[in-house]
Amino acid sequence: MIHFNKLPNPPQVLIDNGVVWTTALMDAVNAYAGYENIPSAEKNELIKNYKHIDIKNQLFFYEPMKCCFCECIPSEGGHVEVEHYHPKSLYPKETFEWDNLLPICRICNGNKSALDTIVTPIVHPVINDPEEYFTYDFLRIIASETAPDVEMANLTIHETEGLDLNNTRLILPRSALLASLHSYENELLRFTEEFNASVQKAKKLRMIAHLSSSLDSINTLTDEKSKHAGYCRWYISQSNIIQNAIALVAIPIDD
Repeated sequence: MIHFNKLPNPPQVLIDNGVVWTTALMDAVNAYAGYENIPSAEKNELIKNYKHIDIKNQLFFYEPMKCCFCECIPSEGGHVEVEHYHPKSLYPKETFEWDNLLPICRICNGNKSALDTIVTPIVHPVINDPEEYFTYDFLRIIASETAPDVEMANLTIHETEGLDLNNTRLILPRSALLASLHSYENELLRFTEEFNASVQKAKKLRMIAHLSSSLDSINTLTDEKSKHAGYCRWYISQSNIIQNAIALVAIPIDD
């Protein structure tokens, strides 16, 4: 999980209609003595606009779309949906609040369900910086010992109470990324060894160019739009081979 740079301003359709939609919903909540008591057909009609195309377009501005929690793409976790961080079933007044809406894959949405995130909060990928809360143990995401709230980090990951962020559907793509990163490391190691063995400036410059190109490719894996960027960022920070290559390309080559 990484920080989700959500567009700060709500779409115009929400600015124009949010209060009206909320008022209609809350009138029904009061009339039926609870959100859960509103007849399904009426409820669906009252809440449908949180999935308005203009809201989706502004919320799903990454291409390809990915889940803000597990960082998967639709082929790994199902369609990306509009999520209420504070569940609309518990806090219907926030159904059309822009700050309460996030993009989430179908599986994470099902795992999170109606978890009361006011009583028991999980890491919020817009408000919190997930990279302060999580690290990795090989392929598993774990709470960082220095997390601002270790309990909240652990709950977010938890298999049954949280989002189940270490299930097979997420371990497998991390494994594929690990294989790619290993391949890049082998390439970087070869170029580094050739650089160190070279005495001619021209050869050293060629190796630096190769190293730079490989590092550019690696950096694409850490882009906020890339799936599982959090895992890639962590791995790169722990890789001596990659860090040595970064340091090497930063050193000027003297005549």
